[in-house]
Amino acid sequence: MAGAGSAASQETVADAASPPAPAPWGARCASDGRTTTPDCVIEQRVVLSNNGQLLAAVTVRLPPDSPTPVMMIQTPFGLNLLAGLKLAIDDTPVETLQLQTCDGGGCYAGKVVSPELLGALKQGTTLSITFQDAAQRDIAVPVSLNGFTAAYEKIQ
Repeated sequence: MAGAGSAASQETVADAASPPAPAPWGARCASDGRTTTPDCVIEQRVVLSNNGQLLAAVTVRLPPDSPTPVMMIQTPFGLNLLAGLKLAIDDTPVETLQLQTCDGGGCYAGKVVSPELLGALKQGTTLSITFQDAAQRDIAVPVSLNGFTAAYEKIQ
């Protein structure tokens, strides 16, 4: 695959003692050749600073065959699957997503991004992803929206 974009995904390192420093979203595009429409994504990852464990990864993709963006959220293992993922932007609840599948990389939930959700992501500062561990305790992972709009404009 030939790369048609630049930057790789970005990571925010979470530390229990201090909030993560916001990192800009990464953007990248790839295509099968010069004459095909590129498949473009933007991504933000949040990992623990002490061991690099993934807490959450959010990818917004513009498929080559559709003008509608799609969001995929990756979480670690060991979750209460029935609780799903609760999304909020700047403390305003957005919706709850059902976890769809798990594999060697973690568990995943996805959805088509509505124009309203896209607008909220562009205007917000923090996307909060809340899930439950196996003991049904809520774990909220803040994902910075710093640079979301600029990264999304790169892949349109």
